[in-house]
Amino acid sequence: MSDRRGRLPVSPCVGVCALDPGTGWCRGCARTGDEIGRWAGADPAWRAAVWARLPARARRLGIEVVPPPGGAGDNRSDA
Repeated sequence: MSDRRGRLPVSPCVGVCALDPGTGWCRGCARTGDEIGRWAGADPAWRAAVWARLPARARRLGIEVVPPPGGAGDNRSDA
């Protein structure tokens, strides 16, 4: 998924970089370590698929993951 300028989906990173030992998901964005590491070089479809998994993970972690304005196609970060 990308916007009309062809940008990749914005990163869900919120600057809280700590993996939960029970799930292996980041306590800030709910991504796995692998997803975080691959994000910058990933294509839009892969990023959109990761975004789709985050709300359920976030609920399990007790955090909120908010899609960017305009959906996952709005790009302001490659973190």
